Amino acid sequence: GAGARWATPSASCPAGAMTAAMGGGNAQGEVPLSCFLFVVVAFATVGAILFGLDQGNWAGAIEKPNFIQAFCNDTLPSLDPSREWDCEEPELLPEYYKSFLAWGSSLVQLGAFFGAVILGPPIAGNAGRREAMFVGCFITVMGIIPMCFFTMPGLFMASRFLAGVGVGVVTYALPMFIAEVSPPQIRGTLGSAFQLLMVSGMIFASLLNTQPWFGYRASFSLPIYPAVVMCLGIFCFPQSPRFTLVKAYRQGKQAEGEDEALAALTLLRGSKKAAQTELLDLKKTMESEDEEAPWSTLFRDPSIRRRVLIANSLQWMQQFTGINALLSYGPSMLKAAKLEMDIEVAQFIINVVNLGGTIFMMFAIDRYGRRPLMLAGSSIMMVFMCLSAVIAWQMKAYDRELEALQSPGLNVSAPMLSVGFNMSATTVTGAATLEPPTGPFGIHLGTCLMFCLCGYIMAFGIGWGGVCWVYPSEIFPMDVKEKALSTSVGSQWLANFMVAFIVPYQVGALGLSGTFVFYASCLLCISIAVFFLVPETKGLPMEEMDNLFGPRLGQKERCPSDESQEESEEDEESSS
Repeated sequence: GAGARWATPSASCPAGAMTAAMGGGNAQGEVPLSCFLFVVVAFATVGAILFGLDQGNWAGAIEKPNFIQAFCNDTLPSLDPSREWDCEEPELLPEYYKSFLAWGSSLVQLGAFFGAVILGPPIAGNAGRREAMFVGCFITVMGIIPMCFFTMPGLFMASRFLAGVGVGVVTYALPMFIAEVSPPQIRGTLGSAFQLLMVSGMIFASLLNTQPWFGYRASFSLPIYPAVVMCLGIFCFPQSPRFTLVKAYRQGKQAEGEDEALAALTLLRGSKKAAQTELLDLKKTMESEDEEAPWSTLFRDPSIRRRVLIANSLQWMQQFTGINALLSYGPSMLKAAKLEMDIEVAQFIINVVNLGGTIFMMFAIDRYGRRPLMLAGSSIMMVFMCLSAVIAWQMKAYDRELEALQSPGLNVSAPMLSVGFNMSATTVTGAATLEPPTGPFGIHLGTCLMFCLCGYIMAFGIGWGGVCWVYPSEIFPMDVKEKALSTSVGSQWLANFMVAFIVPYQVGALGLSGTFVFYASCLLCISIAVFFLVPETKGLPMEEMDNLFGPRLGQKERCPSDESQEESEEDEESSS
């Protein structure tokens, strides 16, 4: 049969114990779980490790001495000698290098936008979700290889863009695949596994970047390894049952598609009876979703338009939480704040805290819902962003005082107090020095900043790191899913590109403190928007999203009582 190509499923996992552990409860009528389901999702999320390694290696790689030497220091002799340049100071970077870092960071996002919007939908919609992940991983490998061996800026940029195309295809198809194979009661938990593995990849990359022997070329090569694993193993697992059924209906091969979908569901649920019941529900939805809807449906259908606007808005909101600003300039700020810790070790600790927030989110998303996590996350992030702004402003004041003290002929011995932070100037053997600034209760300013960064990234992991990937993947019907999700993932990468590109210039124009105030204001607006505009989807089957977002154009809203009445009528007819 259709299932013979796949591995024999392992024994069914105890549904009640598993869902309770995941925060989904143990309500009557929940879909039974198979351990094979967790194996499939675990392997699929190897693609998220690829994404995490790619995201995590940049910040560490550009701090490597051989990277700075190759792409910045070698160009300094040709620059204007009358100006002060420093390849390691964010506000003193040469214009060429500032542009190089902006494009080097953002071209991956721009390529990912292209991959998610242009390349991903036709592959995932015609060939399948697995096939799209395979193509994305292959393209990523082809993009990374030149990046590891060449230092020509043009070729390096082109390689970054090509790698981004592959990452975009993977991040487009992967959340869709997980949402389609997962039962409603743990769909959020399994969907957030994407974020968990992505953060794990970031931690692994940052850990390796703490090692002096680990050069920037080795750092850039890291995504190759999970990409190769995905290419070799992805076809050992079943296709999405929903996609299998939709594709068969569109090709007029209903019987064959139903057999394959039933085989896949049996493997994923560990029970043929449960698989048959779920297949019947899927077949009912196929009556109205068996043909692919045109692009105009995304805007012409009020129910779908509302979902598209929410899904795209969440992606833009995630990027305007300021995550790129803190991840990009957090290490430099810690260095400027004289943190008594190796900066790469501090970055590793921050990523571990992010992992802790993500793990909490995995166990909370199906218990408390999506909205509470996003609201709590944005509120806490706003507080820490404001504190970071104060610290950044105080650091600037400290730098000015230090520069004044080091001016010839100046001898200062006076205490300075600013916004609760203390800086003391003293005279030692006739020379003025400035002690490192301290915050409230005499805590070192670098320690205060480290606390703020950890608190911010913890809140991000709880509320905005994974929920923005889970939510869009679960709200769209099959006839518009490929097109609608391409706009959502495309928005993620377009916003990522825009923010990553403008942050270096934003810091130059507003300073670090002004940049953080800007994103704190954005977080306030984000909290208000989520509170009023984003409905809760916790525990709702994907086939019942019309009841939450409104009936589709030309369809009347169906409520559970109507469905129960129809089922009872069908039972009476069959018994007679």
